Amino acid sequence: MKINRMVILGIAMAIIALTGISWAANPEKEQGAVTAAAKWLTLIDTGKYSESWREANAYFKQSVKQDQWEKIIQSVRTKSGKVISRKLKTQKNKTAFLPGEPKGRYIIVQYATSFQNKKSVCEEVVVVLEKNGQWKVSGYHLK
Repeated sequence: MKINRMVILGIAMAIIALTGISWAANPEKEQGAVTAAAKWLTLIDTGKYSESWREANAYFKQSVKQDQWEKIIQSVRTKSGKVISRKLKTQKNKTAFLPGEPKGRYIIVQYATSFQNKKSVCEEVVVVLEKNGQWKVSGYHLK
């Protein structure tokens, strides 16, 4: 029996769509990611840089050593100044964020942030769902 390529393509598209719906239809999982990102940012905001490194996931820790992270983030935050405001902007689902990063369920949480010395910044916190069901920070970027 020969199966039409269009039928196979249609089935594949339906599976992809349904998978996306089930992921998007789980606000508890997304809220957990946003909560983890916010808690982690609080560590940064209060100068607990070493604790922020310890609370990040293994990939983050392999990518940057603790002393390097502390120097980098302290420099960035010293230049930026204190947080004036932070508003949740978007959250995007991804299966991988960077090349070489392990596949998994990632959410990129973006904030519209205003710092004392930088009035309009997009802050990105990348969180990944760990095997134990906890969200951990995998990356942090200012744009």
